[in-house]
Amino acid sequence: MNDQAQNDMLKDVKEEFRKKLVGAVVASIIAGVGAALFGVWTYMKQLPGEAGLAPKGMVAAFDLEKGCPKGWEPYEDAKSRTIVGADPRNGAGAVNTDENGQRLSSWKFEQTGGEEAHVLTTEELAPHVHSLNNFNGVQVTYSDKFSNALIHPSHDRVNFNGQTMPEGKGKPHNNKPPFIALYYCKKT
Repeated sequence: MNDQAQNDMLKDVKEEFRKKLVGAVVASIIAGVGAALFGVWTYMKQLPGEAGLAPKGMVAAFDLEKGCPKGWEPYEDAKSRTIVGADPRNGAGAVNTDENGQRLSSWKFEQTGGEEAHVLTTEELAPHVHSLNNFNGVQVTYSDKFSNALIHPSHDRVNFNGQTMPEGKGKPHNNKPPFIALYYCKKT
């Protein structure tokens, strides 16, 4: 075999090797990307489902019309309740404050509280008075809202010292912030 034939044969072998090498590299890349995509798909599929990425006992809110997804059950203790964070150190750790710097309450794990409607007590009312002192000859329309008043039967003028009668009926008031009701579900 002459030198030219050897060079041509070597050139052909190199070209064939290059094609096979490029093919193998491309196939490896495609296989790697495919495996990665399959792994991501598998991970995403398992998030709300039954595979174990969400630990048993995890509670989450779901915006699903039919309730809890497969692998979850309704968390009965949270029905009609707002969930607040429990303090794992029962107040012994760092102090958490609101926007005004006021210390927030420390709640024990699974502690419940609050009320659907609340009637203000005297202790909760802002300090105030309703005094009416030394009114002489003031024209008023008679009302049962005044006590200690001397009303002249012959005219509509009054002389008195005293207070207004209590106002209000003491009925409970709504104590809820704006809210949206979702399903609280617990991972089984």
